[in-house]
Amino acid sequence: KTGIKVMWRSNENDIKSFLIYFYKTYDSNNSIFTQKIEKKNNNNYIEEIVENIEENQYYTIGICAINNDNKVGPISNLERVKTDGLTSYF
Repeated sequence: KTGIKVMWRSNENDIKSFLIYFYKTYDSNNSIFTQKIEKKNNNNYIEEIVENIEENQYYTIGICAINNDNKVGPISNLERVKTDGLTSYF
């Protein structure tokens, strides 16, 4: 198993957390997985590692923000990354 390091920037003050969506890009039978990240200390730069995913696979990843009213915003641009046995970067 390996991981993908996901990094992004958020300048909005009313965001309390984020959802990272990820799935195997070329496996239509696979599920979409989510990982919830709490925003810490009004930090505009967020960094998280999606762990326990398979090596040598393509994954598609997107991020949604959740505001203080618990409303989920639209998903970000989707990015594709291939894991290589090390921590891959998005």
